[in-house]
Parts: sequence; structure tokens; C-alpha cells
Amino acid sequence: MTPPLTPLCDDWPGESRVICQTELVVVAPGDDVILPCYVEPAEDARRLTVEWSKPDLKPDRLGRVEYVHLNRNGRVDRHMKLAAYVGRTEILAAELARGNVSLKIRNVTASDDGRYRCYLPKFRNPADAPVVRLSVESNSFKSWTTESWLVTRELPAPDPAGGAVSAGRIRLFVVIPLLLLFITIIIIIILAAIFTYFCKQKPETQAAPFSWS
Repeated sequence: MTPPLTPLCDDWPGESRVICQTELVVVAPGDDVILPCYVEPAEDARRLTVEWSKPDLKPDRLGRVEYVHLNRNGRVDRHMKLAAYVGRTEILAAELARGNVSLKIRNVTASDDGRYRCYLPKFRNPADAPVVRLSVESNSFKSWTTESWLVTRELPAPDPAGGAVSAGRIRLFVVIPLLLLFITIIIIIILAAIFTYFCKQKPETQAAPFSWS
């Protein structure tokens, strides 16, 4: 099942639009994460301007806006990049050719938590650009977005309660019962071995012969 998507230019039938995952992306500090976003229908985005920004950050005193990642004409523009993201973000050129503008952030920190906007100027107003929400949680496991680039355009099914779905958490629910079962079996085997050992070592009591002397 495909989760809810945020479309851009959905009121212009027949034209390409930008679609991002609206479901919360959960990642642990120190992991790498991918914020899924792509052009639909697929279009070569290597020559397009792709802007990834944090909409909750205010412009500096000169009114300049710095970006998490900025691609222009197939090249990364590092002059307008936030210092905290230098050397930590990437959009693969091979994926851009297929319209995949997903952003990879390496070595995630707590300060990376927040909203990320993906905007392609070719597709109308930046206010319409979709937003991906990233939550950095120290007790979380790797989510599906840490595994590979989004190439099949298949996103995970959303939680009916509206929460984030994490593959790591799903694995946790499976591993814990199996681990408890394994530990229980080991304990039973050890106790059985101890019981058998003491049974064999128990001395046989024999009646001493009666003497009249």
C-alpha cells in the first residue's frame, strides 16, 4: 500500500509534479538517512535546479537563504549551503536521470531533526513544494530509508494510527519473542542437566548388618 503523498502541481493534469513522502521518517543519531522525493511522471532532473531547505530556518540578516543541498545544472552549489550540512548530503546523478531527487544525509545528528522542503523552480511556487518530516530518535532502529535509494517508487504502508512505520521497529517485535523463547529453552536444558547430575551423584543408602555383640 502506498502512503499519503504530497503532490505539487496536482491541479495541472498532464504535467510533471514533485512527490515526497509525507509519513514521518525516523532515524537514529549517527545513521545515514534518505528523504524520499521524486518527479512524477519520471523526468530527467540532471539539468534542473533542485533545492532542499529547512523551511523553519529564518534568512540571515542580509535576507539570504541557505540550503541543506542545492543542485544547479547537474552540479552541487556549495556557496549557498548551510555549514552544518557541508560534506554530508548527496543526490546521486544516476538517480536524477530517473527523476529521483531524494536527499541522502550522512551521519545524522539531533540538530538535523525537523522539516525539509524539496523545491524544483520549474514546478511553480515554492510555497507548494512538498515537505518531508525527519525525527532523530536515540532509541530508534534504522528505518527503511537508511537502506537504499528510492528507485522503485514504492513507499511503505502508513500506520493506521497515523504514526511512523519503522522497519527496525517491526523487526524488534519479531526478534524479542524469539529471543525470549531461545533463552527459556536454554534455561530448561540447563536445569534438566543439573537435576540429572544430582540424581546420579546421590549415594544409595544401604542398611547396615545387625550385630548382637
